[in-house]
This record gives sequence, C-alpha cells and structure tokens, in this order.
Amino acid sequence: MILHTMRFVSNWALKFSLLIFSLFYLAGCGSAATDQREHIPLHGQITLNSISAGDGVISFIPAKDNANGSPASTNILAGKYRFNGTEGPSAGRYRVRINPPLPTKEPPPSKESTENANPISGGPWEFELTVTEDLATKGADFELSKQTGKNK
Repeated sequence: MILHTMRFVSNWALKFSLLIFSLFYLAGCGSAATDQREHIPLHGQITLNSISAGDGVISFIPAKDNANGSPASTNILAGKYRFNGTEGPSAGRYRVRINPPLPTKEPPPSKESTENANPISGGPWEFELTVTEDLATKGADFELSKQTGKNK
C-alpha cells in the first residue's frame, strides 16, 4: 500500500513539474523577445582633424528624457563602428561617449609609438545625438576636437 502511494505521489510531482516548466517556457521568462523597441542599425566614422581615429569603444546612453531608449555599445576599429539591427540604439536622444580601448599588459610604448598614438586615447569624448531611422543609411560620424563634444 505504501509503495503504491509513493508511486502515485511521484507521478503527480513529475506531471506538476512538467506543467510548471512548460508554462515558464511558453511565457519566455522575460526573454529579450519581449523587447518591442526598434533598434537602428547605426554606423559611422570617428575622426580627429579629418583623419580616421584609432580603436576604442562607442556607447549610446539614453538621455534623461528618453525613458524608452536602449543603451548600446560597440567597438571602434580603425576609426569605424557599426551596430546591426538588433544591437543598436533605438530612436531618441542619447549621450554618446567615445572611450579609448582598455589598457593591455604590453610594455610601455616607445617614443616613436607615442608620437603616432591613438587619437581616441585623449578621451573620453562626449556628444549629444538624436538617433533617427534616417541615420541607418546616412550614418553618424563624430569629429574629435576641442570645438565639438566634451573632452574630459
């Protein structure tokens, strides 16, 4: 009798567990698929005195009045950056921050290499930008100089 009762409880617990798992699976458990914002496949070039800048990171941080904005960051390689349509920022106002690359464990640079240093290394640089759908084709370029942005 006890063995029969244990089998019944065991089968009931298994069925209940499968039901709960199925409900969570179907609900998506708050997955990214619930993100209804349209991300802009943004691209552009970073220059200093009209010359392509080096490597770094560009981040789009939603402005205070852009509550529905989606933050986005990507690498800058040889002065160029690109977001695809699922990772880029959504439309709205942003604070754009351009940072130098993270330091590496390489030996200190020689005098010759510091003369040709990465222009982004003088950052971080900050700009304000309103992201719109037309920037997907037009692009969003940034000139690093003391006249534009905010060099800290």
